Amino acid sequence: MNSFFALLLLASLLLLITGISSPTTSLFWNKEKRTRKQSVLIYGGLAILFFILFGATSENVKEEKQGSQENLNQAVVSSNAGNSTSSDNQETGQALFNSTEEFKDAFNQYCASNQLDFRVNSLKIKQNKSFSLFTYMLNENLGLTGNIDKSTGGIKEVAMFGTGDGTSTSGSNIILCMVAIIATVDPTIPAQSRYKILKKLKLFDKNVNRLDMSQETLMNGIKYSYISNSIVGISFVASIDTDSD
Repeated sequence: MNSFFALLLLASLLLLITGISSPTTSLFWNKEKRTRKQSVLIYGGLAILFFILFGATSENVKEEKQGSQENLNQAVVSSNAGNSTSSDNQETGQALFNSTEEFKDAFNQYCASNQLDFRVNSLKIKQNKSFSLFTYMLNENLGLTGNIDKSTGGIKEVAMFGTGDGTSTSGSNIILCMVAIIATVDPTIPAQSRYKILKKLKLFDKNVNRLDMSQETLMNGIKYSYISNSIVGISFVASIDTDSD
């Protein structure tokens, strides 16, 4: 299955590159108006999705060979008694959330309390014999996706994907969405720690190209990854750190 996602990722990238010069070729299946922007959004989103699934299945193969990682709990900071269920899940190294509904409610609650223009109405789960995932478009430029454990229904990783449109509002929305994901997956950390995560990802460095970079950092047993380039856009992933010893 890991090789299958690698092939799909490669195919998406090829069609994405083709669409830059010839969207009519890359969007051969679409009989309506075909544009470069439409091609980039579709195949860019698919490329990010298959990249996440490729990474997830790679982790599953590694876990099957090496067995469960018993010391994962040591990488997670204990939450207070009043913290959300997502923190309890992180302490056992099982999942970020018990269900898609739990994630949706936590994400919406944070966005509403902080007056952010993001809201998830419903999450449709796509699945086959090997994997389950959800995808949801927050607006024309930003979307969410999540990798779901088929055996438990828990969410193992959450990702934001999308592209900016060159406006300051679009750039702000990307940052605010990343902050919302951090606050949702780990409500135990204060606002300044969320800023610290983004700073470790070099998103506030003046001498870096934020549209072409790859960075990752850890906090409280959760891995945060930022990947971007001019072809596939931007992706930000929060996942349980399965590499902790």
